[in-house]
Amino acid sequence: MEVILIITDLLTFLVSLVGIILSIVYILSRLCSTEEQRVDENLRGTISGLLARSAYRDHTFDLIINDYKISGNEIGRRDNIILLVGTILIGASLLLIGNLTQRESSFPIAFYAFSSIGFYCVWLWGIHETARKLNNITYRRLRAIEEALSNHYDHEGEGHEHYRFGIHSYIHAETHNQTSFWLRLRRVFWGVVLLFLSIVWMLFSVSLRFSF
Repeated sequence: MEVILIITDLLTFLVSLVGIILSIVYILSRLCSTEEQRVDENLRGTISGLLARSAYRDHTFDLIINDYKISGNEIGRRDNIILLVGTILIGASLLLIGNLTQRESSFPIAFYAFSSIGFYCVWLWGIHETARKLNNITYRRLRAIEEALSNHYDHEGEGHEHYRFGIHSYIHAETHNQTSFWLRLRRVFWGVVLLFLSIVWMLFSVSLRFSF
C-alpha cells in the first residue's frame, strides 16, 4: 500500500512538473510573439472603392455596417465560449483539490492531476489559442472596415477635424507599442493560471507525501 502511495504521489509530481513546463512555454511564446493584427489591405481598398462611388452609396454603407456587426458578434461569441469553458475547468480543478485533501477518493490522485492539467492544456491550446487566431483574422477585417470608413469620411469632410472610426483601431493604436505590466499580464493570463494550477498540484502531492 505504501508503495502505491509513493508511485501515485510521484506521478502527480511529474504531471505537475509537465504542467509547469508547458505553462512557462506558453507564457514565453506569448511574450515573445510578434504576431500583429495587420489590416487586410485588399479589403480596405475594395471598401474604399465602393464608398467612393456615388451610386448605391447608402446601400453599400448598410451592407458594410452589417458585415462589421456580424464580425464583431463572432468575436464576442467565441470569447464568451472561451471564458465559460475556462471558468468551469478552473472551478472544477480547485474543487478536485479540495475534495482530495482527505484522500477519500477510490482513484489515485495522479488520475485527477492528469485530468485537471490535461483538460486545461487541451482547452488552452485546442480552444483558446485557435479561437485567438480566428479572432485576429476577424480583427484584421474589422480594422480594414474601420480604416476605410475613416478615410472615406476624412475625404468627405474636408476642413473638418479628422475622426477615427471604430474602437478596435483606436485600442490597437493605443496599445500597439506599450509594454505596461497590465498589458503583458493580460496577454499571458491563462498561462499564469496553468502555472498556478500545476504548482498547487505539485505542492499537494508533496504535502501528502510528508503527511503520511
